[in-house]
Amino acid sequence: MSAKKEPEAKVENIVASISLGRRLDLNFLAETLERCKYIPEQFPGLVYYLDKPKATFLVFETGKLVCTGTTSEEDLHRAVNKLVKLFKKLGIEVTKPPEVKVQNIVASGDLHARLNLDEAVITLENILYEPEQFPGAIKACCDNML
Repeated sequence: MSAKKEPEAKVENIVASISLGRRLDLNFLAETLERCKYIPEQFPGLVYYLDKPKATFLVFETGKLVCTGTTSEEDLHRAVNKLVKLFKKLGIEVTKPPEVKVQNIVASGDLHARLNLDEAVITLENILYEPEQFPGAIKACCDNML
């Protein structure tokens, strides 16, 4: 008789919104920063790529940012702090701590069992299942998600 495997879960991506509480000069940042892309005719924000921890920031003139690509809240906060330190080195004063709000966490899991998705959709609440568009079911954690 084989031992039953425990379910496994892995965070794949965290998306967070950040507010720095001040406006930013995206042209200055685009000219100064390496590893960024700014094409205002195509997208109103600057895209900045951070290596360690791995994260991508969308930076807007309003001082609002979106961070994606981290796999833990610890890495998210390390990435935000690293970007704020970089801004300060460039002479951009950030006088109050950035407001960081996690908006979405994408995780994958393995239950080590076969599931009947049609039955799960009927039995469970807040499940989105459209097999013509995506072969898996999406379980929302909050009532207002679907």
